[in-house]
Amino acid sequence: MTAAIQAATDANVRRAAYHIIEGKGSTYFGIGAALSRMSRCILFDERMVFTASSVVSEIEGVDDVALSLPLVLGRTGIETTLRPSMSDGERNALHESAAIIKQGITSLGF
Repeated sequence: MTAAIQAATDANVRRAAYHIIEGKGSTYFGIGAALSRMSRCILFDERMVFTASSVVSEIEGVDDVALSLPLVLGRTGIETTLRPSMSDGERNALHESAAIIKQGITSLGF
């Protein structure tokens, strides 16, 4: 993936909710649809891949932080956490994000 594609993807992901709000006025229908689809997947043991946040025991040196990763969902909930390969830059960004999340959690007393 080129740096330009990566930067465009990053910008689109960060602004996705704003684009939806501009078009529809809110994001709650999308959230409801996603939760409904995930629930169906679990109920019927469909074992599909979703990107969702979960606390992982360890990935790339980060532990005890909820990270958004590709997860295989099935009857028991998270069947598998897929671990994508990362460049050094992506790994560093992951560590920075995890540190910010941990700092926020700590500041709330958890």
